[in-house]
Amino acid sequence: MAYGEKRRAVSFNLDNPQERAMFEYTKRTNFSKLVKTYLARELKRQQPAQTQPQSSSITVRVGGESR
Repeated sequence: MAYGEKRRAVSFNLDNPQERAMFEYTKRTNFSKLVKTYLARELKRQQPAQTQPQSSSITVRVGGESR
């Protein structure tokens, strides 16, 4: 199955100094790579944490020693 290519647009309000600065920055960088890096990081952050095997919270004492 071929999906082809899709595009998404990002709008910047150039009347807003912060957004204008972001827009100017996009002209000096690989914007597509920057956005994809951010999205990959965000997807990884939102994935449920893999459950690691945990030690038991029960302490067994045999002959006065904790194990």
